[in-house]
Amino acid sequence: MYAILWVMNLTKKQQRVVECIQAFQRAHGYPPTLRELAAALHVKAIGTVQGYIRALCKKGVLVQRKDHARALRLLHSERPAWEIPIVGHVAAGQPVLAPEHISGTLPCGGLVADPQHTFALQVRGDSMINAGIRDGDFVLVHHQPTARNGDIVVVRVDDEVTVKRFFRDGAQRIRLVAENPTMAPLVFTDTSRVEIIGVVVGLYRRVK
Repeated sequence: MYAILWVMNLTKKQQRVVECIQAFQRAHGYPPTLRELAAALHVKAIGTVQGYIRALCKKGVLVQRKDHARALRLLHSERPAWEIPIVGHVAAGQPVLAPEHISGTLPCGGLVADPQHTFALQVRGDSMINAGIRDGDFVLVHHQPTARNGDIVVVRVDDEVTVKRFFRDGAQRIRLVAENPTMAPLVFTDTSRVEIIGVVVGLYRRVK
């Protein structure tokens, strides 16, 4: 559960530090020294790495033991690969505010290629019905800031979140297209209003 929380709460550089520590730990069975971490991050100044470490300790992601060369220890470093965290809700009609908090998990990590960076959102509405996404379904979303034309994405528009098919028409226009012929596309000429949260990579449906 915690890995997706880190994705949401950390800066990209801080997330990279966490990923490097995790990768080193898996490869060697023990955490890196500051110099080894600096080398993995391609950073020359140890002071820069120490700044990242202090920030991660403040956020409760990392602890650093004193007087120990391999002093770094991640807290809750990885959730089980089969668990995908459920993060709030997403409307598949007009966008509505989705509170971003973990409300549970789904046992479907085996359905996706990168479960540690995948989360689930429950769909409300029928705007994506022609894509096979029904009201009440859970979309499995790979957390990433970019998408290709035609991808089904979860996006934040101002303070609201929705799931739509994504199209970028040049540098100054984005269309979010419903898979329902009764609904008009959402068109934005101020592209800064649209933030891609992730790309839909799977679907989870509970059958009664």
